[in-house]
Amino acid sequence: VYGNCNVPQNWKENSSLGRWVSQQRDQYMLLTNNKSATIQGRRRRSTSMTPERISALESIGFEWVLMILTEWEVRLDELKTYKAKYGDCNVPHQWSENPQLAKWVGRQRHQYMLLMSDDPEKRRKSQMTPERISVLESIGFE
Repeated sequence: VYGNCNVPQNWKENSSLGRWVSQQRDQYMLLTNNKSATIQGRRRRSTSMTPERISALESIGFEWVLMILTEWEVRLDELKTYKAKYGDCNVPHQWSENPQLAKWVGRQRHQYMLLMSDDPEKRRKSQMTPERISVLESIGFE
């Protein structure tokens, strides 16, 4: 019916499925990062995720890091639309037409500044990546 496996965690039509999908992503992250993960509010050190389960989920189009990438990509598309309309990527800080985009643009600049800081602690906190910098620069983001 929906054509994808992107079930929201709090999906009202089937909350159990939403929680299960979220748990699969948590278990995958735990396995691939070899770190503790928070699962339903509890810390766990082991995972039930297996290579076989990963293959089975991927065979039906399951995406592991959907939530983070999706918001970033949506805002990037909105920024591209903004640039096409206004000729630059300088979204006003208090832009009432799309306040989420305005905040996102501010966060991208802040994350970049953290990454470029001389302070190693600030660099460590940055979520900016070289790939994101490249994409943003390719559309004229400054």
